[in-house]
Amino acid sequence: MELQLSQLSQLLQQAPPGTEKVLHAFALAECLTDHVAQSLYKGVALPGLSFDDFLEALRYSDIYEPRNSEWNIAESARRELTAKPALSKDEVRQVHALLLEAGKTGNKARAGWETPHYLFTDAGLAYHKAATGQIESALEHYSNCSRGDYRGNQWLGAKFAEKQERDGVIPQGSIETMFLRAMVLFRTGRREQAMPLLRKVAQSEKRQREVAIALHITANDDARQQRYKEAKAAYLRSIEMLGALGDQFGLAQTEHSLANMYAR
Repeated sequence: MELQLSQLSQLLQQAPPGTEKVLHAFALAECLTDHVAQSLYKGVALPGLSFDDFLEALRYSDIYEPRNSEWNIAESARRELTAKPALSKDEVRQVHALLLEAGKTGNKARAGWETPHYLFTDAGLAYHKAATGQIESALEHYSNCSRGDYRGNQWLGAKFAEKQERDGVIPQGSIETMFLRAMVLFRTGRREQAMPLLRKVAQSEKRQREVAIALHITANDDARQQRYKEAKAAYLRSIEMLGALGDQFGLAQTEHSLANMYAR
């Protein structure tokens, strides 16, 4: 039986040489605007073919997916392109650097039209900084993703972190990314999946915001199950850590939870 070619393979069979490099560059972005895609195209342009002509042809392909004013390369094609990269490691880094620069210099008021929204978020900054070797800064941005109420930035950050850990771009099991994934699960109602990760974070000896919050959440869980001795120890450790970190709001919240447990 003849194997059916993927959508990407069918496209590449009919496309001019060098197309795979351009598509690989585009696939490194979560999503694109025509403005940013044009800046990427300059580095890997096909001889004799303008960006406008290339984009016009791409729009008629099955791997082009519009997202209102933004667009992206289809996920199946993206996986193929990154599994067998047409760009060298240095070229891949250059593309990620260009995407970082686009977010740095872009006009936030024109987000979604000139510059993709995600390049202005902590998730986008974390992803592209890690890909350019700025691991420490990337982890700080992944940490920032977990702050506040649940929103798309948290989901996207967790998705990026999981991918980059799997690909060996960032170290596996870092406090920042583990906590981020746990909070996405916790805030979307998947408590049973979140708690093992939160307990793992809470066991860390590091003095970090993530550890202090994980201790508070696991203490609440222990108190709910009437494991008061374990809960008290976790509350007190969280309080000590939050005090050392100068987090007065977090400190007040944890002390309030401890007082409620004593009242019960």
